[in-house]
Amino acid sequence: MMMKLTKRESDYLLTLLRMNAYSGNYISSVKLAEKLNVTPPTAVETLRKLADKGYVDYVKRKGAQLTCKGMKIARKLLRKHRILEVLVVEIAKIEVDRACSMIRGLELLINDELIELFNNALGNPRQCPHGYEIPEV
Repeated sequence: MMMKLTKRESDYLLTLLRMNAYSGNYISSVKLAEKLNVTPPTAVETLRKLADKGYVDYVKRKGAQLTCKGMKIARKLLRKHRILEVLVVEIAKIEVDRACSMIRGLELLINDELIELFNNALGNPRQCPHGYEIPEV
């Protein structure tokens, strides 16, 4: 079961996923801070919170990587985000990058059942409007 995540924490999980922070690939807190446009101490603080929740393995001076639990949550969030992108672009006919920024954070609020209903209604797309794969969970 997913513990309550903040928007900031979900951003970290998604960024770590996109930076391939799994399977032994640690991402330094400095690199992560740069990518998220925060200070390194802020990154460390958030990584420690995520480690306490079991979503990341954080090692001082080495960095962080997603745990299996963190990977599962990050993939689920990414799936939700990309399905919502498809929905907004197809229904509202909004430009892709604008749609992406408009829906950012909704993946935390929308439940799994509704996402799957949207996905089915959209014909189970395999890619988001940017052309990236919609992951299975």
